[in-house]
Amino acid sequence: MWSTLKKIYWTFQFKHQRAWIRYLLKKPRDIVFLPHWIISNCSNKSSFKDGMPWLTYSCIKHLKHTADSTMAVFEYGSGGSTLFFANNVKSHIAVEHHQDWYGQVKRIITEKRLENVQLLFRPPRPIANPDDAQYTSSDKDYADLTFRDYCCAIDNFPDSSFDIVLIDGRSRNACIKHCIAKIKPGGSIILDNAERQEYTLGKRLLTQFEQKDYSGPGPYNRTFWTTSVFNSPKNTL
Repeated sequence: MWSTLKKIYWTFQFKHQRAWIRYLLKKPRDIVFLPHWIISNCSNKSSFKDGMPWLTYSCIKHLKHTADSTMAVFEYGSGGSTLFFANNVKSHIAVEHHQDWYGQVKRIITEKRLENVQLLFRPPRPIANPDDAQYTSSDKDYADLTFRDYCCAIDNFPDSSFDIVLIDGRSRNACIKHCIAKIKPGGSIILDNAERQEYTLGKRLLTQFEQKDYSGPGPYNRTFWTTSVFNSPKNTL
């Protein structure tokens, strides 16, 4: 009991108190997220175990109200969000770059018999030409590797195929570029960690979309961040 209380104390230490107070002064109703946030940061929980998107709470709330059984979703990256969408939409396609993680997600999909999910494996490869260099990752572990196959995985589907594209993986600016034509009129592109300067170039490609930022706390993370939803025009004429 005492060890649990100590974990809660250190999770909700002064800097987090101040962040929460500032947040709740703007959105007092979001106090309901606080117990979930504390628990997610004090226990052996994870997005994958919980079948929960690793996005801000306000964006998760938005998705719970908007995702339905008629929708088709494409996801860059896989994990808890893959399981969440599998249980809420008609079809879900996720592309993963990491072999071990791909194997874990694939195993759970098989065990749960999620027949509406297709998981693609597209690992990075050495850069072979100048075009490949447009698909790099800022992660130093992937220096001199290209994620071109990963970003281009969506190209195999017809235009206007998806109601939602979630971008929470590698080479996100390039992912944005490739997914724009694949969004249905009125559909959405969701970019996680949208506050990062490195995604400015990608966001500039979405000036015709209506942007809504969901900033604040989220599970499994003690710092606050932004998940942005870019809604495409309903009429393309």
